[in-house]
Amino acid sequence: MTFLIKLLHLLPSETAHHLSLSLFQHFPLLAHLVKARKFNCSFDHPLFHNPVGLAAGFDKNAIALNFWDQIGFGAIEVGTVTLRPQMGNPKPRIWRMAPHSLQNAMGFPNQGAQVILSRIKNYRGKTPLGVNIGLNKDTPQAQAAEHYRQLYQMFSPYCQYMVVNISSPNTQGLRDLHQLCYLKEILQELQKTQLPTPLYFKISPDEDSNSLLPLLQTLKDHQVFGVIATNTTSQLSTIGGVSGQLLKPYSQKVWTQALAFCQEADFDLIACGGFSTHHDFYDYFEKGGQVLQVYTALTYHGFHVLSEAFKAYQLIEKKNLVAR
Repeated sequence: MTFLIKLLHLLPSETAHHLSLSLFQHFPLLAHLVKARKFNCSFDHPLFHNPVGLAAGFDKNAIALNFWDQIGFGAIEVGTVTLRPQMGNPKPRIWRMAPHSLQNAMGFPNQGAQVILSRIKNYRGKTPLGVNIGLNKDTPQAQAAEHYRQLYQMFSPYCQYMVVNISSPNTQGLRDLHQLCYLKEILQELQKTQLPTPLYFKISPDEDSNSLLPLLQTLKDHQVFGVIATNTTSQLSTIGGVSGQLLKPYSQKVWTQALAFCQEADFDLIACGGFSTHHDFYDYFEKGGQVLQVYTALTYHGFHVLSEAFKAYQLIEKKNLVAR
């Protein structure tokens, strides 16, 4: 697997991504060659089968679901999906950065809700499926809430959870939806559906402490299931957002605050951003975190990161048992 990653890194980042995803799509049995070590540990979460999920962005169009189902993830999240197909931003739009990071200015390229929905309807795997939804770049802010509602109604019967993406830095005006006045409009519109599918909001790592807690409380008050903390940061680049190790201090600050809120408020947290080493996983689980997602780490370390996360979780469980 290490040799394959080195070969892929000789290609431009987006080319390497499409090539690997095409292999996963057409040869799902490859999963048996790279499958993570089996997760043998007690684990109790209403949605995830184990502590590590695939983050949105890797498989935007849900084309390799059979492969992901066999790898060993606790959940698979696809998207971001928009109502209408869109090409995304001009290329090049994703670059590797040292150390072990990516600069991403993709702009939600995807084949659109109808095409992606047809694939999700045909999914027969056992791994829980999440769908991440967003706005087309030309969606007026006045129609944002309605578009999220339409997407939620379309996908919610066919997945285990859904995610409202209000935090990508690559769609102009999207992060404005963190403001409570806009956020409440979206929440009120989504409540009209009266659908039971658990709903998360994916939030920005660039929120300050003063705005983060009111945002979390507003989501909790409107019966949202939890948050994904976080998306990429725009503080390290004038173009797009940065993920991977460089994101870690920004994301960690937000998920640490969110974790404290969630532990008090019976609210769920999925941490995302900067997880790649055994220490990263161990630190999160030791603080009381239960589930997290990976993406950028896969492009640098392969599926070995799942095994590292599982080992960290098992060590924490043993430590807690001894403490009792």
